[in-house]
Amino acid sequence: MVANPEWLDESGNRFNDGRCDPAGRFWVGTIDATEATLSASLYRLDGECLTSVKGALAISNGLAFSPDGRFVYHSDSPTRQVWRYAFDAERGTLEAGEPWIDLARHGLPGVPDGAAVDSQGDYWCALYGGGRIARFNRHGAFLESHALPCPHPTMVAFGGTDRKTLYITTATQHLSDDEKHHQWPSAGSLFAMPAPNPGLVEPRVTR
Repeated sequence: MVANPEWLDESGNRFNDGRCDPAGRFWVGTIDATEATLSASLYRLDGECLTSVKGALAISNGLAFSPDGRFVYHSDSPTRQVWRYAFDAERGTLEAGEPWIDLARHGLPGVPDGAAVDSQGDYWCALYGGGRIARFNRHGAFLESHALPCPHPTMVAFGGTDRKTLYITTATQHLSDDEKHHQWPSAGSLFAMPAPNPGLVEPRVTR
């Protein structure tokens, strides 16, 4: 075990969404077990030192970096917003932040879950509970959405030899047995679709 923040065993909190930054640091967030006490955080791992970068969260999600490394995108899922932060890559710190995407303003269902950025800077986000993925440009403007045959997409990732296949994971969480077997039999499946732009090459942990 590298680190155990928040006394996860005692709190019931757990790790969730993670990704490397352009400098090779691993970032990872947690989920508040109650989604009410806001005890979750977004962390940065430096060697064996885990530092809380943003706290008072319910569900840390949607972590991604812009292609030029100038911005970090991150959401606290229940707020239904994605924030954009100026990023100091040398120090690994979040600077000034602002609401960037508001699902309510775009009339989109669900909450922001896992996300990925493509080579043009477009932000692709799974909308958990919304049964679709959505694509936004680098300014946060809504471009398109794609419906899925199940309600809970959880993460998107680019793959394939040209990185132009978007893979989408889905969950059976919060579904009854009847819903899983009859209404949403595809829930829990892995889906794939062609993407217009290749995804970014994901950096590896080097620190």
